[in-house]
Amino acid sequence: MPMLWRPAVDWRRRQWLLHLHERLQHQHAELSRSAALRDTKRCARCGIHHDRSALQSTHRSRCSLCLQHSTSQYATGGAFAGTSNGTEYFVSALDFSNELDNRLVVWALTNTASLDTPAPALQLTNAVVNTEVYGAPPSAQQKPGTTPLADSVGNHEELVASNDDRLQQVVFADGKLWAALNSVVKPENGPVRVGAAWFILAPTSTSRSVSATVANQGYVVANQNYVLFPAIGVNAAGKGAISFTLVGPDFFPSAAFATLDVVNGAGDVQIAAVGALPDDGFTGYSAFNGARVGRWGDYSAAVADESGNIWLATEYIPNSPRTVFANWGTFVSNVIP
Repeated sequence: MPMLWRPAVDWRRRQWLLHLHERLQHQHAELSRSAALRDTKRCARCGIHHDRSALQSTHRSRCSLCLQHSTSQYATGGAFAGTSNGTEYFVSALDFSNELDNRLVVWALTNTASLDTPAPALQLTNAVVNTEVYGAPPSAQQKPGTTPLADSVGNHEELVASNDDRLQQVVFADGKLWAALNSVVKPENGPVRVGAAWFILAPTSTSRSVSATVANQGYVVANQNYVLFPAIGVNAAGKGAISFTLVGPDFFPSAAFATLDVVNGAGDVQIAAVGALPDDGFTGYSAFNGARVGRWGDYSAAVADESGNIWLATEYIPNSPRTVFANWGTFVSNVIP
C-alpha cells in the first residue's frame, strides 16, 4: 500500500490548488476590469490603440472569453525552478475582447516546497510582458473530399474550429518558458489564415515579484493553409518541437511539426502523417445542431523524454475505418531535435 503517509499532504495540496484557482480567477477579473476602464481600445483591424470615440462601429467587438492558464511543465531530465524555495510558473494571454493583443502575463507561485509541510505558505505574483501581436483566429477551410456523413444529412463540407487565442501548452526548460497559441496571421502571398504564435520567455522571480523578457518569438505559418492547436515540447538542452494540425485548401487535416530553439526560432513545417480525407464529424452539421464548424484539436500535446527526444501528439484524419459520426484520429510521433 504505497503512499500511506501522504494523504494529509495531498489533501492540503488540493485545498491550496483550489485556493490558487480562486485567486487566479480573481486577479484575471481585476485585469479584465482594468483593461475595460482604459480610455483607449485596440482596433481589431489594425491592432493599434485609439481613443474609443475614434473607433468605427464596423470594427468587430466580440464578447470576451475567460482566460485559460497554462501551467509550466518541466522538461524530463531538466531542472525545476528552485528559486524562492520552489517556483511554479503560469502563463496566460490577455486578449479579453477576442480581437488583437501584444501582451502575455507571467505568474509565479513561489515557496511551493511548503506544500510538503504542515503549514503551506504560497505567494502568487504576476507581471505583464510585451510581445508580438496575436489575435482571434478564423475557422479553417478544408481541402474538398469525400464526406459521407455530410452528404447523408444534406450538409456541405464543414470548416475546422480553431477556437480562440488562449494560450496552449507551456513548458519550463533551459531556464525559460516556452509557449504557443492559435493566432490570426496574414501570410505574404495569401489571405488571412491561422498560424501558431510562439513565445520563449526568460523569467526571473523572487518571493515578492516576477518579471520576464522575450528571448525569442515568432510565427509558424503555412502559406494559403492553416496551423492549428500548437503544443511545444522542449528538452533540458533547450531543443524542442511544436506539434500542430496542418489543414487547408492544399491539405486534409494532417499531423505536422516544426523544430524550435532559442537561437534559430522555428524551423520549416514538416508533415508527420498526411491526412487522408476531410474532417467529417457530426459537430459541424446542422442536423446535429452544429453551425458548419466542426470541433477540433482540444488539444495537441508535446513532451520531452529522458533521452531528449520530443514526443508529439495531434489530431488528424487517418486512412482507416471510421465510426458513423466521426472520422478523426490521433497521431503520435517522435522527433530528435
